Amino acid sequence: MAWDAYLRAAAEICRVSGVSARRLNVGGGFPSHRRQAERPQLDAIFALIGRVAQETFEGNPPALVCEPGRGEPRCGAPRDHVVFGPTCDSVDRLPGDLPLPDDMEEGDDLIFAGMGAYSTATNTRFNGFGDLSIATVMSLAQ
Repeated sequence: MAWDAYLRAAAEICRVSGVSARRLNVGGGFPSHRRQAERPQLDAIFALIGRVAQETFEGNPPALVCEPGRGEPRCGAPRDHVVFGPTCDSVDRLPGDLPLPDDMEEGDDLIFAGMGAYSTATNTRFNGFGDLSIATVMSLAQ
């Protein structure tokens, strides 16, 4: 229902300010395939977004865009890869080779359950990434 509330707020802002939005980013946060045998209901989410956009913008919604989402997990045979972080500095390389699916493509997201010291030891404002705050957002334990 986050998208419902967001769209209603965006439409109200447009109405009050007298602005006719041509494009609206509905964000992301779409469910992923993190739980085994549980497929996200993306069709239902997109149907809700479309319906609420039609309602709140009185049948003339702006073009809707969204963040790419997470897609299907890769499942190719493991192959060793060298992995660098966002800065690609010499100290921004994960140690050793990581066995990752061989069907990975440039731009795929990697999710690490625990980066530990690697993610905090090299974090500085030097490369424009700012200070790091740590927050636990989900436990994978069942």
